Amino acid sequence: SHYVRVRPTGNFDHKNLNFAEKRSKARPNEKKISIVVKKLKKNGLDHSHYGFTVDDVFYNSDQEQVYNTAFSTHVRNSINGKSGAIITYGEEKSGKTFTLSGPKDKRHFKQRGIVPRALGELFTLKKTHPTKDINISISYAEISDSNIRDLITPHNNVTKIFDDENFPSFTKIQNLTELTVST
Repeated sequence: SHYVRVRPTGNFDHKNLNFAEKRSKARPNEKKISIVVKKLKKNGLDHSHYGFTVDDVFYNSDQEQVYNTAFSTHVRNSINGKSGAIITYGEEKSGKTFTLSGPKDKRHFKQRGIVPRALGELFTLKKTHPTKDINISISYAEISDSNIRDLITPHNNVTKIFDDENFPSFTKIQNLTELTVST
């Protein structure tokens, strides 16, 4: 699944961003986001248009809407043995950490991020499915400019990404901290 979350800013030029529904039989709910980038050329202004097809676009959406739409189904599927990964992409200060973790001030529980919401839902699923052997573990990494940083144990020397030979189609990051978590 592919989702786009746009961080609203006070000086955002709304004419350069267009959201559109795109209906097709194969993917009836997919949406398209178009971005216009103005470039200055020697002889005038040039407009470059970029279009992306995604499952949904979040603009001025709260954390709960983002989680329920984009992640909750994947979390519920995990109790049937499906692994999941949350990947955010964007430039510095674009809201990736806020989307994942929520605000630094933990008093704003309603705005908690995807990771705390997913853990809460996993613990609820574990409690409501007592006959299933559910183990919950978490890793948290940042990849920036080809550098990998372990966000749980920042001093770890994380060096490479590789395919795990014990689990087909499972990719791991060497030396990345993996914590088993419980309530």
